[in-house]
Amino acid sequence: MSWRESTFILPTLIAMLGFAGLFAALLGDGWWDVAAWLGLGLPALLSAWALPRRRDAVSEKPSPRAAR
Repeated sequence: MSWRESTFILPTLIAMLGFAGLFAALLGDGWWDVAAWLGLGLPALLSAWALPRRRDAVSEKPSPRAAR
């Protein structure tokens, strides 16, 4: 099984990235702020990138009523 086929690997990695960003935000200033911005910004960007793709995939499926 590849990492793309797994149900939990990508959400777990995104959650760990967010947790690392929150932890970095608590640790200090300077480079910790950069790590916090990356750790919290990347999951948000990934979500914003995936949302239109999901809407397109859902809208392409035929509705069950159309098959009648």
